[in-house]
This record gives sequence, structure tokens and C-alpha cells, in this order.
Amino acid sequence: MLTDEAAKMGHSPDGAGVSEVELAEGSAFLWESVKGHVCLGESALGGELRAIKCSQHRQAGAKDSAALSVLFGPGVLGRGGRVVLAAAAGQKIVSVEYRGATAETTFVRSLSARWAGRDLYYVVLSEFPEDPLEVTLRSGGKERVERLPTAK
Repeated sequence: MLTDEAAKMGHSPDGAGVSEVELAEGSAFLWESVKGHVCLGESALGGELRAIKCSQHRQAGAKDSAALSVLFGPGVLGRGGRVVLAAAAGQKIVSVEYRGATAETTFVRSLSARWAGRDLYYVVLSEFPEDPLEVTLRSGGKERVERLPTAK
């Protein structure tokens, strides 16, 4: 399993466990590590293709910030792409669009206070993103659209 590989890298899941996202091409797993990182493990082709990446606090945005951020990605997923977004506590991602097409968006988990309680969303796109995403957020009963750059 991917978490065994992560443990060898020093990124074992902490006590909060591992969240799984089922994908047409495989699975994605997200967890907070014992080192305080957020980790993404992806498996495809029946487990033949595996990748693990871990992120640090600064990549999720400033602790007091209400900013939406790309925590992982963009990355290739099958013929399309994917990103993992971190929304501030109290914000809900209602939808994500890329070049006018609605992306498959899955709420994965809320992170610990160490990560300011941010919520993670796994977003599957029909193509690899090179332009900004149009993200509709709900906070305090109001919705707003935010343009989120994906270029590295």
C-alpha cells in the first residue's frame, strides 16, 4: 500500500487516518503525516503506477489567510489533469470550472488546526490545466467566484 511506501520516506499517516478518492483510472489518498505535512498518494493501472508527494504549511497559504490555494498540482491524470485545492475553514467549494467545463470536484477532508482547519478538495479536469480555474466559493451564506492560477 502507498502508506507503507510513505512510512519508508518518513511520512506515515498521523492518527487522523487516510482519506481515499476513487477515480476511474485508480485511487488517490490524502493524509496528514507524523511530520506535519499533507501527503497525496496516487495509484493507477492496478497499482503499477504509484506516486507520493508531501506538502508543507506554506503551500496551503498563510495560516490566517482566507485565500484558496492549489496544494498539489497541476498534475496529469489519465488524459486530463488534476489539482488538490485547500479552502479556508468556513469556505465551501461549490464548483470548479476550467475553460467553461465543470470539473468533477470531491470534498476529501478537513485538516487539523496545524493547517488552520482547511478543507481539501480533489478536482479532476478533462484536460491538463494551463489557464486559471474559476472556483465558486460559499462563505457566510454568500457565493463568490475566484480565479485561481494553476501555472507553476
